[in-house]
Amino acid sequence: MDKVIRLGGHSAPRTMVPKAASGGGIVVPIHNWLKKNGVQFRNRSQVIDLLMQDGKVTGVLINCDYNWKDGTSKKEQRIGSRGGVVVATGGWGQDKDFIKTTMPVYSLLECTSQPGATAEMLKALLKSGCLPSMLDMYQLGPWASPDEKGAGPGSFFADYAFAEGMAVNPKTGRRFMNELADRRTRADAELNVLSESIPDKINYPDVFCGEKRGRLPSCLSRQNRLPLRNTG
Repeated sequence: MDKVIRLGGHSAPRTMVPKAASGGGIVVPIHNWLKKNGVQFRNRSQVIDLLMQDGKVTGVLINCDYNWKDGTSKKEQRIGSRGGVVVATGGWGQDKDFIKTTMPVYSLLECTSQPGATAEMLKALLKSGCLPSMLDMYQLGPWASPDEKGAGPGSFFADYAFAEGMAVNPKTGRRFMNELADRRTRADAELNVLSESIPDKINYPDVFCGEKRGRLPSCLSRQNRLPLRNTG
């Protein structure tokens, strides 16, 4: 897009946004370039284990024509490697059971990752003898919406709202954090607001902004609004 936006932790606007307004705006052109240059993709293939021989990785074991919805597949297939295997499976945010082993409280949270973000390959790496690092370190995104499963328009809007608006605790009507702080700081502040929930009434933190600057919603007095860059 013909604009640069400002996100949390930034001292100035410096984030480029693709016209597709999603990661696909970056990944799809890369995917097309790789196909054009001879890289073969295997869709609906779930890698479930590493093939080992004499302590070395020689390939992978996959489920072919895997169905993410019901966990079924047509058959298993072994794929050998002539050189090496590069594992780049991403995170495991949808694997509640695995999260419980390192950070049980986080297993109660929803995740914006796609359903396939599970820990099968991580378990295979651990079984093969790989040395893990910081498995208890998770990124919490402060931009999710309770009305959406995964990352949707609400999450994308929140990035703009943090930079141009403010976050408010519905129970007090006051700002409760620095909207331009880093992700972890904002996420922890939101968890504190959520902790004020009562049975049958979740205290969701609100973030909002307006198209015009300099005007406050009538429900918020100027005494309640702190300077934008100070912590509420």
